[in-house]
Amino acid sequence: MRRLKRERGAVAVVMAILAVPLIAAAALGVDIAAMAAERQQLQNGADAGALAIAQLCAKASAAAPGDCTAGGTTPNRAVGADKIAQNYALTNSNDQEVLAGVVRLPAPLTLSPTTGEVTVENTGVREHWLAPVIGVDASNIRTTSTAVWGAINHGTSLPLTISLCEITKLIAAGDPTFKFNTATGNYESNAPSGNKLAIRLPHPSSPNECIPNGSPQYVPGGFAWITDGLNQCSAATKIGDWIHSDPGASVYQPCDAPYLKGLVDSGKVLTIPIFDKAQGTGSNATYRIYGYVGFKLTGFAFNGNAEFQYKNTGFCTGSGNDQCIVGIFSNVLVPDGTLTPGAPALGGKTIRLIKK
Repeated sequence: MRRLKRERGAVAVVMAILAVPLIAAAALGVDIAAMAAERQQLQNGADAGALAIAQLCAKASAAAPGDCTAGGTTPNRAVGADKIAQNYALTNSNDQEVLAGVVRLPAPLTLSPTTGEVTVENTGVREHWLAPVIGVDASNIRTTSTAVWGAINHGTSLPLTISLCEITKLIAAGDPTFKFNTATGNYESNAPSGNKLAIRLPHPSSPNECIPNGSPQYVPGGFAWITDGLNQCSAATKIGDWIHSDPGASVYQPCDAPYLKGLVDSGKVLTIPIFDKAQGTGSNATYRIYGYVGFKLTGFAFNGNAEFQYKNTGFCTGSGNDQCIVGIFSNVLVPDGTLTPGAPALGGKTIRLIKK
């Protein structure tokens, strides 16, 4: 049958009509996928930047804040921290035009060496391949990440614990290493002084020694070896726990001289528990864990044994049976620690990301 009208070109017309929705569909598939990939890159950069700044602030001190310093041209922006955020944003992105910075939180941003949080915002512009056909040339992408730092409530350490009395003596002597926070009622790290000091067990006779006092009484001595029954040169403790101690004058047996010398030579800052109360005597003595401090072991002397005399010149000068550790209090970051609000911020800290 002969048609009344010619249909030549009808397919082209139909395809032209369908081209726009087809391209729009392609834009949804291609450009949105590209946006998702770039958003993930920006998020990775924001996470890395926030953690890096939190790590820096956790180990900073009031005397040496480094890039963890509030201020700058914009209220509550961190001088130097913006640069760190930008570096991590660029490292994690294929787009070298991405912008990053530390932004204000709902509450004023706190960049405190003791505890705090920081939010990093990364922004970028994604230029589309197909979406311009439907009038969308580019899209803005924004991601944020918040990291917090603060005191830990448990840790695994060299099996010794140091008396809080030693810290109060440092404060009384005007040493800048620690301070007492009257608002919280807790002792806190202030600024590592860099000064070596010797802590002994037992103390020499002196009016400034940490002697038994209060109720319950302190067991005499500035530090004690922890005995948890595992026969290892490490001990796991938690704030509030009562732990047993070794009353003898000898170094705790699982800790041999080569291991202790290795700790000194490594220069590693150790996580050491601090006790604030003690009860009992001798083998029945127990200590209550108060918090955690960073301590860089620089030397020791134990019970006159030449094998256990190491880099203590001028510090350990007591009797032959004295136990003496030499070191520097500092801040220390514990990667696997649990952040606990309200825990005494003596120097043992951790960081983590949170949702805001």
